[in-house]
Amino acid sequence: MTQVAIVIPPDVWESTLDRLKRLEERDRERGAEPDRDAVLTVREVAARLHVTEESVRRARRDGRLTGFKINEKEYGFRAYEVSRYMDRYKREL
Repeated sequence: MTQVAIVIPPDVWESTLDRLKRLEERDRERGAEPDRDAVLTVREVAARLHVTEESVRRARRDGRLTGFKINEKEYGFRAYEVSRYMDRYKREL
């Protein structure tokens, strides 16, 4: 078996470790994530993102957040799409 060593400058290593710590802390703060395929309402997404319900609706209309119609008045959002939105737009909690 061949072993490979990669040399990383100390400043790059430190910044990578800092990013990893921030990501792990964010995951802990989020707590138990709902099932990836769980359907969230506008209200639930707004609470998760710490924004208003109107901001969620605007993000959907602008195409930044993918949702689907539940009925004539309501939209639903998959939990994994909300997570992708948070990562894409750097929404830190």
